[in-house]
Amino acid sequence: MNNLIYFFSGITALTTAAIWLGKLIINKTFDLGLEKYKSTLQKDIEEHKTELARQSLEHEVKFSKLHADRAEKIKVLYTKVIELERTLVFATTIAQGPEFIKDTKRDLDCMQAIQELIAQLELDKIYFTRETIAKFEEIIKEAWSVIFQMRRVRSTADSMNYYISAGMKPPENYLNHGDLWDKAFQRTQNEFRQLKESLADDFRKLIGL
Repeated sequence: MNNLIYFFSGITALTTAAIWLGKLIINKTFDLGLEKYKSTLQKDIEEHKTELARQSLEHEVKFSKLHADRAEKIKVLYTKVIELERTLVFATTIAQGPEFIKDTKRDLDCMQAIQELIAQLELDKIYFTRETIAKFEEIIKEAWSVIFQMRRVRSTADSMNYYISAGMKPPENYLNHGDLWDKAFQRTQNEFRQLKESLADDFRKLIGL
């Protein structure tokens, strides 16, 4: 009987030990698995941080390059606008002698300046918004209008000379060429300059001034 009791007691002890050992192994395995998971997760987090930092730096470099490129485009285009303004002032100034009637070079210089601005804008318009492009178009439109007005002034003055040389009275509608000339000059000084300054305001915003 005692042997039987010892036998069952031994079995109970072994069972208890086996259960305890099983729990210990499970806990250790779980702890090892958790540590491995934590280590892997930490590694993934660090790799993700590194990738984000790389992408951020790459974006910053690209943005800086874009900003530098745009600043250079602004410089070139605004120089073209200033050159166009210079030719317009030269073409419309009142300080011209009687030879102004045949002096088409001033008009041609303006036309060349307009065409150069159009060509440069076509190359660089990708860097600017539609609103800024519209301001360029207004400048170009105003410049063409002023030049055609000055060509009309020269043509009218030439016709007046013909009538006067022939001893005839010029038609009444030819007598207003002086007013047309003055208006062309005033448009260059006012309307064109206002359009140029509005464009300059856009440029200042784009480069952060």
